[in-house]
Amino acid sequence: MDFEELIVSTAKGILGCEVCLADNFFGLGGDSLMALRFQVSIEEKTGLEKVLQDIFMAPDFRALAQQIGSRYRKSSGSLADSS
Repeated sequence: MDFEELIVSTAKGILGCEVCLADNFFGLGGDSLMALRFQVSIEEKTGLEKVLQDIFMAPDFRALAQQIGSRYRKSSGSLADSS
C-alpha cells in the first residue's frame, strides 16, 4: 500500500485543494470536523484505529504517511503472527 498517495489523495478530497507531502492538514485550512472525516476515511482504507492523534501530531503529510505506514506494518505483522 502506498501510504503517501493514500494520505495525499484523501486529504485532497476532504480539503478540496491541491496537497503535497510537505503540507500540514491544519495549515491548509483543515479543522476538527474535517480531521474527523479524514480519520474515518483513513481508518476505513487501512483497518487501523485511533488515527486522529496521528493527524493532530504530524507536522506534515509525509510524517503522517510514515506514521500510518509504520502502524499498518506492525498491525499486519501482529495478524500474521497470530495465525
